[in-house]
Amino acid sequence: MRVPGPPTGTTISVKDGSTMEAIWSPPVDDGGDTVDQYLVEYDRFADFKGGINAPKPMGTLIMATVSGGAPFHMSIPGLTIGVSYYVRVKAHNSQGYGIAQTTTPASEYPRSPPTVPTNVRLGITSSTMLTVAFETPSNVNGDTVTSYKVEWDRNPTFSSLLSLPDKGEKILSASLNMSYTIQSLTAGLIYYVRVSAANKQGYSGYALPTPAFGAPSNQIPGRPSGITVTQYPAAPSATADKNALFVQWSAPVVPNHGLWCSGGGSLAAFAHHNACPVGMGIGQDADGGSGITKYILEWDTVSAFGGSEDLPHKGKHEVTTLGTRPFSKKLSGLTCGRNYYVRVSAYNSIGDGKTCALGGTRCDSTVLIAAPGPVC
Repeated sequence: MRVPGPPTGTTISVKDGSTMEAIWSPPVDDGGDTVDQYLVEYDRFADFKGGINAPKPMGTLIMATVSGGAPFHMSIPGLTIGVSYYVRVKAHNSQGYGIAQTTTPASEYPRSPPTVPTNVRLGITSSTMLTVAFETPSNVNGDTVTSYKVEWDRNPTFSSLLSLPDKGEKILSASLNMSYTIQSLTAGLIYYVRVSAANKQGYSGYALPTPAFGAPSNQIPGRPSGITVTQYPAAPSATADKNALFVQWSAPVVPNHGLWCSGGGSLAAFAHHNACPVGMGIGQDADGGSGITKYILEWDTVSAFGGSEDLPHKGKHEVTTLGTRPFSKKLSGLTCGRNYYVRVSAYNSIGDGKTCALGGTRCDSTVLIAAPGPVC
């Protein structure tokens, strides 16, 4: 007789945030004697020495009763969530323990489904669209969140028998999206939305947004984007004008509710947020679902736009020629070397949108201020 060979079919699986389970079958070669027990060893290190200068694995478990038959299962409790452990199994007969068999995979880590997404918000984007945005769960429970599931229904219990577009779900990659725009909805009808998060261990519960439901309808436009104010000329070939400023801007890209229509995932830079889906009032403009008919440009020597001066040092101009993008306006008759503040708002059939007096795509950068010149 001799010691048995290594166990077969040795695997490891995750049960919860502190427990894993080793599974195996008997060895092909029992060494000429009955296998009477098994030894399960686990460690945070692949050499099963418990760390530097440690003589043995950090943990061992013995299965002394094998009458139940294969495959054998043994739980490994008391582990640290999110920490990887290596596992191996040895078979025993009267001659001792045989060669260890590592598991497939060689290591795993305890984990549980994440908690629900946080800061879930719902915004009305247009007469056919709602946008939901969310943030990472407060506890990922030992694993990275890989996806989010957005569900919508006209029934608050999410149990209606409706089909798309009135009821549906969308699985989003967590690395790409932290918001999503639901499309092709019916104006005026109420839709309920909920969001859940998933890691390798499964989905969390559901988080309801604030507000919990929305009824699609056209909205005022979002703030204009990418506003700049510079000295004139705007291009080297233009005629110099030391008493003028050049204002330029683009259509809104973020709806009035302030939520990106999609994008902004965990691996995406800020620039990887996405414009709204095609089907807004004009293309992908965040115009609330009704095309922008004009932009209102204001300027003043006072940052609060409450100055007492008249034209040309304080004024308002409606830009209605919208065939060329980006939109622009030259402000003439200003005083060379004097600072002027600028702000812009968009207008559609619903009304005047919020003004933007800052640069940046989201109207969240530096104050729009410039002085004509440069030489006075």
